[in-house]
Parts: sequence; structure tokens; C-alpha cells
Amino acid sequence: MKKYLIFLILLLGVSAYAANTLPLPGQSLANEKLQADTLMTSYAAAGTKVTNCNNYSVINTKVLRQPANGNWKEEWTINACGKNVFVPITFILDSTGATYSISAREIHF
Repeated sequence: MKKYLIFLILLLGVSAYAANTLPLPGQSLANEKLQADTLMTSYAAAGTKVTNCNNYSVINTKVLRQPANGNWKEEWTINACGKNVFVPITFILDSTGATYSISAREIHF
């Protein structure tokens, strides 16, 4: 519960100072709705690597693994206060739509 609360606070703080126009730059296969749904969480993920930052933007997206069985993997390059943070994101399609997953251990500079 404590981790969830910290994440929520971080996400709310990030949302006040982050902006990107859609569609995002690069080669993302996600549609604009899925990009928008993923955006703030990707900023929060980048924020785990760059502390005390409140200025985020996606500067590139690229496909790491092509779609197979409704799943694919992308890496979003997020500029966080002048530092590029690479956030791998797994997208998952199912019968109700799409979701995504970000593994903290895969986020890197």
C-alpha cells in the first residue's frame, strides 16, 4: 500500500509539469488513446531514475519486439530534466482492449 501511495503522489506531481503532443514522435505502434493512457506512467517511471525533476517529454519511441500474439515491446526515450531515460514498455492486447506493463528493473539511462 505504501508503494502504491508513493507512486500515486509521484504520478500526480509529474502530471502538472509534463506535456507531449500526440501522436508521440518515433515509431510507436500504440494508437493515440493507448499512448495517452501510458504517458503519465512512463513519466513516473522515468522519475524513478531522475530525482527532483518535474519536466518530462517523450523525444522518441521505437519498437523493440514486433507484435506476436497481441503483445509487443517498445522503448520510449523520455527527456527528464535534460537527461534521457529509456523506458521499455510491453503492450498487451486482450478481448477488452489494451494495457501495458513497465518493469522498473528495465528502466535505464
